[in-house]
Amino acid sequence: MSPERGELDGTRQPTPEDVAKALRGRIDSGDLAVGDAMPRQAVLAEEFGVMRSVVRGGAG
Repeated sequence: MSPERGELDGTRQPTPEDVAKALRGRIDSGDLAVGDAMPRQAVLAEEFGVMRSVVRGGAG
């Protein structure tokens, strides 16, 4: 389980906003730098335990 997902209380699925906040955190911390490739949708969906539509920002 990723640290971002562990911050959720377990009673709901992560939202697109949750995923975006986690990615912003990675950018702010330097884990994702300017010019780095973003993780693939499938990888993020699996990591957060959500459908790919959630990662894309759509309804999931």
